[in-house]
Amino acid sequence: MAGTPTTRLTRSRTALSVPSAWALATALFFAAMLVFYFWTAATSIPMSFKPASGGYFGMLADALRHGDLALRMKPPQALLDLPNPYDPVANARFRFAGLDDLSLRNGHLYAYWGPTAAIVLFAPLQALGITVSQSFAVALFGFLGFVFSVAIVRFLVRKFLPDTPRWAMAVAYIALAFGNTVPFILRRPSTHEVASTCGLCFGMLGIWLLLMGWHGSRPSTRKLLAAGVALGLAMFSRPTLGALALIPLVLVVAAWRGKAWPQGLTGRRVLAALFGPLVVCGVLIMAYNIARFGSPMEFGVKFQLNGDDGTEGRTFVPAYIQSRLYNYLLAPPRPTALFPFVRLDPPNLPWRTPADFDAIDPTAGALVLAPVLWWIFLLPVLRRRVDPELRRLLWAMAGTGGIIVLGIACFTWGTTQHYAADFMSLFIMSALLVWMVFLSRTRRGSWRRRLVVGSGLLMVAWGSAVGLAMGLVGYQNRLEVNHPALFHRLEDIFSPVSVVQTRMVGHPVVGSIISPGDRPVTKVAWGSLGQSDDANFYVSVDAASVAFVAPRKGTYHLRGVFGIAANGVSEVPTIMTVKMGKSNWQLTAGVPQYFDVPVRLKAGITRTVWTASAGRLTDQAVVAVQGLSIDGPD
Repeated sequence: MAGTPTTRLTRSRTALSVPSAWALATALFFAAMLVFYFWTAATSIPMSFKPASGGYFGMLADALRHGDLALRMKPPQALLDLPNPYDPVANARFRFAGLDDLSLRNGHLYAYWGPTAAIVLFAPLQALGITVSQSFAVALFGFLGFVFSVAIVRFLVRKFLPDTPRWAMAVAYIALAFGNTVPFILRRPSTHEVASTCGLCFGMLGIWLLLMGWHGSRPSTRKLLAAGVALGLAMFSRPTLGALALIPLVLVVAAWRGKAWPQGLTGRRVLAALFGPLVVCGVLIMAYNIARFGSPMEFGVKFQLNGDDGTEGRTFVPAYIQSRLYNYLLAPPRPTALFPFVRLDPPNLPWRTPADFDAIDPTAGALVLAPVLWWIFLLPVLRRRVDPELRRLLWAMAGTGGIIVLGIACFTWGTTQHYAADFMSLFIMSALLVWMVFLSRTRRGSWRRRLVVGSGLLMVAWGSAVGLAMGLVGYQNRLEVNHPALFHRLEDIFSPVSVVQTRMVGHPVVGSIISPGDRPVTKVAWGSLGQSDDANFYVSVDAASVAFVAPRKGTYHLRGVFGIAANGVSEVPTIMTVKMGKSNWQLTAGVPQYFDVPVRLKAGITRTVWTASAGRLTDQAVVAVQGLSIDGPD
């Protein structure tokens, strides 16, 4: 029956209200993510639009606008006069003065990072009289990379898995927002992160345009050409992203073998549109390197001014590959007793560390941070469950991510989390789509369906929670350093969880340490649920903050070793003062000595302030504290 006019009107209203509600919820989620991304970046390094706020990428854009490949900033003559200007000890004062990580060759300074961000964002805005900070660029590129990754999943679901429930799409949006390692990157939105997020942005844009131009309702060489340009720009930003060319290559090979090119397009036009821009970008990259560093494959690492002791140049070392892969795929994050209860540290390998291998930056394994990635391993069983085109694309995206992580493990020195932006989104998109395939192929109400739904939700919940935690801590705990009141308020709100954790492990813990390091710009953050011997820090006139977490009220003992640091003064007495609430205690520092101080702690979090003074020489009073631990209660 067609139904009465009232019935038809009710149905039409329902049909309109459901999509509108979904669209509104989606828009609100994207708006919230936009705010979160920009808030994370702005509370780490403030955003500025002043002429001097562009950082290295602003300098590079200014140089390119004036037809120069070298930065227009001249290196100090004293640096050029050094017998070896690349000596990390000899050039330290110049690096700390603003030249760190720049490349020096033939009396000129160069930015070794890929120039895409300078070309597409910084230079055009400078031409309009607008200078943006690098933190703004990281937030913008990171958000756009997330948006384009969502567009990719949405397109493939509509094309190949139209029965996927909307709640599953919502789960995918959350996983892509927090699991792509961008929140961690946003907590240190500086030069390296501009290159990483710019590569992510154009890589995801290129894949989305490729799908629109190939599998869209109207195949188009214009879209394929735009896809080739976007993928080329991604490669120009991060050379490792040249592996993204594998995705269109898989489509082209399949079309050539099956003689099934997109409707209305010929093989020649497709090849020219897709690979022409990639070839041009590849040639430009080599020419760019030759003009700067005299070799098509030299990106400037050889000429960098950094703290390298000579190991960074030895990138391809077979003995390192296994350790790097472990760090990028399997290394766990460190659980902590304070909110947000997890942080990334330089990983500890489960085997003997290879000679000279130094994973100096915090890194954690993708399969641990985002366990939804384990669904990728079910790709081989999808042979009869999914359209061959979708299966081919899933293999291409997952395989490209694998090639990228292998390339990073083979040819980059050490490990660092921001490199994970090159492959995490590829892995997450592939895994989510595999999960959706199983979701759509299992009968509702069956135990298999419940298993697929439950496991996927738990995996995404864990990955999103860890991703959010990474976005609050990052490399250098900048939210607490820059906004301690806000961060401590969050810690206090979640302190009942901290108490439960310490009761479970059976002892109090040193929750965190924020201390002036051996350089004024350095901050050190530490936290563990275990009693580790790496709680070492400095105390000076710049106060150090130490937080303890106690399972219950009582008297505890602070133990450790303290003494005058190597860069402190020893001619006059140096007093270390520890303020704990309304009380404080003092120790006189000299030669390294053991201390054991009884303190009264409440259940939960107790914060202490440590300072040092040496008569009138307060600017040189530096005390080193080693192996700080807390035991009890009595």
